[in-house]
Amino acid sequence: YTVDSDSNEFVIANKADLKGFASIVNEKTDLFAGDKVILVSDVAVNEGTVNDDITDWEQWTPIGSIEDKTRFSGVFEGDDNSISGIYVTNTVTGSTTGLGLFGGTETGSTIQNLRLEESYFIVDNSSHYKVGSIVADCHGNLDNVYSNATIHSSAMASETDMRTGGLVGSLDAWDYQNSSAGTIAVTNCWYEGRMSLGVNTRFAGGLVGDLTRGTINMTNCLFTGNILDGNTVHATDYVGGFFGDITESQYETVVNISSCISAGEVLETINNNDIGGGVGAIGGYFSFSSWNENPNT
Repeated sequence: YTVDSDSNEFVIANKADLKGFASIVNEKTDLFAGDKVILVSDVAVNEGTVNDDITDWEQWTPIGSIEDKTRFSGVFEGDDNSISGIYVTNTVTGSTTGLGLFGGTETGSTIQNLRLEESYFIVDNSSHYKVGSIVADCHGNLDNVYSNATIHSSAMASETDMRTGGLVGSLDAWDYQNSSAGTIAVTNCWYEGRMSLGVNTRFAGGLVGDLTRGTINMTNCLFTGNILDGNTVHATDYVGGFFGDITESQYETVVNISSCISAGEVLETINNNDIGGGVGAIGGYFSFSSWNENPNT
């Protein structure tokens, strides 16, 4: 990337810049706290579409890692540009628990004005327990973010709490620095991709797989994708158009939804429990001022 030393802004203009930025975060050289990273043009990591033969696509290593505490901590400004051709499978190096464009983001971070297109995440029989096309493990804000990524996830038999979301695998407002529950805003976000759920994939949502701890304010968000159950053996539980599950913990979980629409498809089979057009299961406090749901879901 290039650096504007006067404004603490870092510019990404091509694939090499994007990969370099990811390496800097993953190597803990810089987590960009207090800085802004700006995408100044569309970037294709792989050329083509998910309908093409993608077996030769270069695999993506997520930006930031949950277990290594290398969560991105700044502002990622997409500037209304797109990232496309992100391809992730089980064999990806780096994060072992979270897969997405970003593996993890920190409290106070923001990803905004970004489109993720023609990208593919396939996680089979895996121990990667958080999968989201934008962020696997999100502790920051999202604003004006779009994805049409295709996601397939299934967990190992020993793993029963796989979190899968069209945008975010797990959304957690816990502030590790201050050891307290905070507030996260998810605004003007949209997922219209396709999710296919396999064995042991619980907690799956069109926008967010699972959310817990703190206050989540979701405004003007849209789900128009598809959540399909490809599992005929074990139950796929806690599935919803917005969230798979709102988890109750020792810290109060409050979710406020305003002017959001779930108009996609959430298809259930005989093995499913806790399936909803908006939310699969609720363990915390939930309120909404405007929420429209597809009556055919």
